[in-house]
Amino acid sequence: MLALLAVALSTGCSSPRAARPVDPAVAMLAGAARKAFDRGAVEQAAAQYGRALDRARAADDAAEIGNNAYNLAACRLVLGQPAPARPLLREARAAALRAGRPAADVLLLDAKAARQQGQTAEAAQLTDDLLRAPAVQGRAAWRLAALTLKAQLGCDAGRTPTQELAQVRILALDQTDPVLRAEVENLLGRVAQLDQEPRRAAASYDKEADWLQRGGRFREMAQALARAGAAYAQGGQAAEAANRLYRAARSLQAQGDTVGALTQIEPALQAARQARDDESARSIVSLFDEIKKSAATEKPVD
Repeated sequence: MLALLAVALSTGCSSPRAARPVDPAVAMLAGAARKAFDRGAVEQAAAQYGRALDRARAADDAAEIGNNAYNLAACRLVLGQPAPARPLLREARAAALRAGRPAADVLLLDAKAARQQGQTAEAAQLTDDLLRAPAVQGRAAWRLAALTLKAQLGCDAGRTPTQELAQVRILALDQTDPVLRAEVENLLGRVAQLDQEPRRAAASYDKEADWLQRGGRFREMAQALARAGAAYAQGGQAAEAANRLYRAARSLQAQGDTVGALTQIEPALQAARQARDDESARSIVSLFDEIKKSAATEKPVD
């Protein structure tokens, strides 16, 4: 299971910057990309960030090259495409250094990309380097993000990351960023699964989905709901499983992700029938019919 792209500073869309002259075309394209990203249209956001990046390159604007390369890379990771993300992150790092800006957020995202690629040793090394960096040690959000990633790597290896987990819990107490809090809850859910406690895992994934909803990250919210549903099913809570899986499918369908929505339908219906919840079953079947009609409408005509 891949980690979510958490924290505004290390996932889609960089944090607000001090006012400075920006090419209006770059600003327009990047603004449209951000709006698309916020409503879950990640592929559309990627296309717009790509156009903004090309414009920034044409203008030789180091700051905007860095911003848009970074944000395009973040979109690629949300879409599960780490290979094209990594050259973008190298470009973003070089641009940040040229502009005299810290690159810790870029390195953190690169560590996440390495993890997505299955390059766990490289991801671990990048994370350890980050944790030793003075800029990260002096900024609680960056340190929490790096520690959470290190703990996720421990989970990937099948071990409970006890030492990192203790630090994550403490640092998370003072954090209000919803996407960073969601990343922490995702970690807690994975730890609960390693401990063979699916109900505790489901509760954490529910919290993860709630934080992502607050942060406007609806694509990842739906994925968190799907994780919660699977954990509830594993824990024998069929009614809760049906509810979360249905909501995940409905959200993904509304975002145009027909394949993702369909993936949740069968387990949702199975859980509803196991719970003997006829009303939920009817809602799930109705959504399935709606998805089929939508897919038929989208199918190109020969």
